Amino acid sequence: MKWVANGFLLLLFAMFLLLLLLLLLRLLGPESQ
Repeated sequence: MKWVANGFLLLLFAMFLLLLLLLLLRLLGPESQ
C-alpha cells in the first residue's frame, strides 16, 4: 500500500503548488482583479 501514501503526498504537494501559484498571481497583478 505504498502507492496510496505516495498519491496522498503528491496530492498535498499539488495543492501546495496551487496555493503558491494563486498567491503569486495575486502579488503580481492586484489591479487585474
